[in-house]
Amino acid sequence: MNTSQSAIELRPLGAVLVGGQSVRMGQDKATLPYGGKTLAEAAADRLAPLTREVLFIGGPETSWPGRHVADIASGRGPLAGVAAALREGDVLVMACDLPHVPQRFLQELLTTRSGLDGALYLGRTAGIQPLVALYRQSALAVAEMTVHSDRPSMEAFVSQISVRRLDDEDLTRLGLDATIFTNVNHPDDYRRLVGKELDHA
Repeated sequence: MNTSQSAIELRPLGAVLVGGQSVRMGQDKATLPYGGKTLAEAAADRLAPLTREVLFIGGPETSWPGRHVADIASGRGPLAGVAAALREGDVLVMACDLPHVPQRFLQELLTTRSGLDGALYLGRTAGIQPLVALYRQSALAVAEMTVHSDRPSMEAFVSQISVRRLDDEDLTRLGLDATIFTNVNHPDDYRRLVGKELDHA
């Protein structure tokens, strides 16, 4: 095995979370057109250079351009998808509705030292952002236990593992701010996103 192959195998998996209910949007967010692709495919494009394989986690087994992995339990929120991804290995996770998160933030997550279960933003401006994060397989048992608990939330999961917490100062150092975590939840959010895309065309 050559050095470049070894480096690729050491990378985490990428995991695009596509299983949300999209209740506020009124249609499946993951498949909304964006940049000539879908929101989910655009997220996969940002993960691909940093990971050894990009998985599409949760939701129906649509014709995604990559392997689909089902949630480990239905109706238990995004943590059921994160747990499914962790069964495959270390994962760099991103929800499909976070189109503003740049690769340099994802790259910063990957610089997290070994011995920690992951890394995510937890700062004053945008609170906790557990759906764009690095999680290592060492957190799998806690994820599975929390999914089947009476509080199957990402916040409950994160509170039980050892993570590197990036804050607003880290964002500033990277030349970023908390607007990168603006997600696409409502039709108005999507219209603004597509409007900006057209403005820059």
